[in-house]
Amino acid sequence: PRPRKVGNRLKSDKIAQLRTEIDPKTGLMRVFRAKSWEQLFNRPGLAGGGLGGGLRNPYAKSAWVMAAVKFVADPISMAPLEFFQDGKGGDVPLEDPELERFWMKPGKGKGGALRAGRFFFATVGWRLLRGEAFWILDDTWIGARRNRSPLILPRPGEMSPICHEGHLTGWTYRPGRGQAPQALLQEQVVQVKGWNPGDDIRGQAEMDAAQVAADADYEAGTFARDLMRNNGDRGPWVTTETPLTKAQQ
Repeated sequence: PRPRKVGNRLKSDKIAQLRTEIDPKTGLMRVFRAKSWEQLFNRPGLAGGGLGGGLRNPYAKSAWVMAAVKFVADPISMAPLEFFQDGKGGDVPLEDPELERFWMKPGKGKGGALRAGRFFFATVGWRLLRGEAFWILDDTWIGARRNRSPLILPRPGEMSPICHEGHLTGWTYRPGRGQAPQALLQEQVVQVKGWNPGDDIRGQAEMDAAQVAADADYEAGTFARDLMRNNGDRGPWVTTETPLTKAQQ
């Protein structure tokens, strides 16, 4: 049944499953009528994560998550590189123009070559946000070749472990975009990871522990923003003429 307006309230013989949300194009409030309570509470909002939508991209959506990552990654990415080799009296400085030239642009991603600063920043960023970062050594690193390709910096989600009897034996790299998966030897993959008490192979991210706090901050900010866009109107009140049953509650 259609609810009828009584003063500032809406009444219906049955529960009117309504929610309000802000249209991002017009800035006006819209009323959404759900077919079920599950649809009502699981539907993402138009203006931001919506009710229960959560923070899906913390580095892009949370100012303090981005600031925390930069606080850690910036000093590391800007630190100068120095090379040493083992000697009888300890580490001995190494001067190798070819090695220094390689580490000026040590990596490559889907966007092309990566200079040292961007390469190390991305490595630290993945480590903090996803718990692990990977460097892939292609076939030019196998054997005693001198000319070696830059390191491949994949997304952690593109890497899957290959295990035999519970032990890691290699990795599968899925670059996507119609490219075939690549099976890699364990020696071809450098994994920088955080200790994970629940998984001996995959890393644990600091972001995992901060996710609840980041979600709460994001949802509170989204609610305040949408409330101001709606001039402080929290939407209609929905009431019933009879008490709610247990099923309706």
